[in-house]
This record gives sequence, structure tokens and C-alpha cells, in this order.
Amino acid sequence: VPLNLNYTKWINYEFLTEAKCLDCKVLPVCLGGCPYKYIKTGKRECHPTKFNVKELVQLVYNTKKTKNSRG
Repeated sequence: VPLNLNYTKWINYEFLTEAKCLDCKVLPVCLGGCPYKYIKTGKRECHPTKFNVKELVQLVYNTKKTKNSRG
């Protein structure tokens, strides 16, 4: 059975060779970006979380705090 080339690329998707990913604080969240976009364009796009981590953490904290205070 011949393998689909894109499937092979998906299975072999490797983000740990990308220098900008290795130095990124949100790597555990994004894992190098979307494999589909990388396969189609050859470019990695940073996940939006990278640019608003502080705001997201604050939002989650405030939401939990509000929910807990309501009892």
C-alpha cells in the first residue's frame, strides 16, 4: 500500500530542530505550531498563546476566583 506523502510528513513532524522553538517558553503548549500549516507552507507560525500568556493566566485565575466566590 503506497503511503500518502503528506501523511508521512505528518507522522515525521519534528519541531525540536527549530531553534526559535527550543528557546520558546510556550513550547510545551504549542509543540512547534500546527503540523498541517507547516506541511502545506513549509513555515512555522507561532501560536497566539505566545503573545498573551500573562493575560490568559490572569483570565483563568479571575474566572476561577469568581466561580469559587459564588460558592
